[in-house]
Amino acid sequence: MEKSAPIQIHELNVDLVESIIELGNQYGISPFILEIENGKDVFSYSDPQSNFEQSFLNDRKNDPRLIYSKHLKPLEHTLTINFLGKTPQIQKLTNG
Repeated sequence: MEKSAPIQIHELNVDLVESIIELGNQYGISPFILEIENGKDVFSYSDPQSNFEQSFLNDRKNDPRLIYSKHLKPLEHTLTINFLGKTPQIQKLTNG
């Protein structure tokens, strides 16, 4: 029987996550944040800023992992930050 290797998880620094959220706010783009809370994965989100984000949420409206927050703040165990939108909107974040 093969031995399994441990999974290594890297969390994002809270200050970095706050900076990324603020950058998105400057361009009116709200991220979805994958975090671990009480041993379970959760997806934090704020008010959808685009039709694309609203459609994404509508398709997942019954997903218990989605957690709405009027003002996003990183949890202690943030794994990834995702911005959803069309290319011109997302490019604002990189071309700013």
